[in-house]
Amino acid sequence: MDIRILRDEYKESVAWVYRSVPLHSASRAAALAAECAGRQGAFVAMHDRLFAGSDSIGIRAWSSYAAESGIQDTATFVRCLQGASADSAILRDSLAAAALGIRGTPTFLINERQLAGNKGIAALRDAVRRALPEQPWYTRVARKIVSFR
Repeated sequence: MDIRILRDEYKESVAWVYRSVPLHSASRAAALAAECAGRQGAFVAMHDRLFAGSDSIGIRAWSSYAAESGIQDTATFVRCLQGASADSAILRDSLAAAALGIRGTPTFLINERQLAGNKGIAALRDAVRRALPEQPWYTRVARKIVSFR
């Protein structure tokens, strides 16, 4: 599912928040890469790059993903991958997901509703459209979608 379309379509009315819930070692490494990219302002670019090149995860060097995501300081990125801080952030995300009863990825929290699994872009768009009218017009831009991936 390509959520970039919806991010663009609803960029003025929905805040997208990503949380990592790695379910195996490859997804954990990818979550760490995304977290470290985020610390340099390139989370979304890395997220999109990882999903586009998911067949290469574990084969290609993380620094190549970083460079393709626009990260200038790949040395800092690599140090982040080796440090404990990013790992702690991933653990916090996983614990938060467990507390919410999230069992798989992707899972989207749209307001207080869960949309679990890859239901396709149409189902996600429909859920967003249904959620926005619930809010008074002056709070619509304050709503957010949390994506556990």
